[in-house]
Amino acid sequence: MIPGAIEEVDTAAKLLGFTFQPGTYKGLITTVALHRSHVNLMFSKGAELAERDGGELLDGTGKRARHVKLRDLRQLEDARIRDLLAAAAELTPRPGAGGGQ
Repeated sequence: MIPGAIEEVDTAAKLLGFTFQPGTYKGLITTVALHRSHVNLMFSKGAELAERDGGELLDGTGKRARHVKLRDLRQLEDARIRDLLAAAAELTPRPGAGGGQ
């Protein structure tokens, strides 16, 4: 999904996360959370991505995070979602990289 990212399961929160720094939220890129009617694709740096998105996909008003509600598998074919994932990875610090920006 994201080159260099590590999958990490948070069983207590019922999330699957993709991170560059396991065990911390600092390197968290995105999470996947299952709900009855949709799947949330959460971006930990979503507020920073909101301008790039232009209000088309990202939902939420959190200080940092935003999410995309996926209601149909075909939504994953949307190039804008791939662009958001790539941009989120660029913004996220990697170990020893001195930051992600």
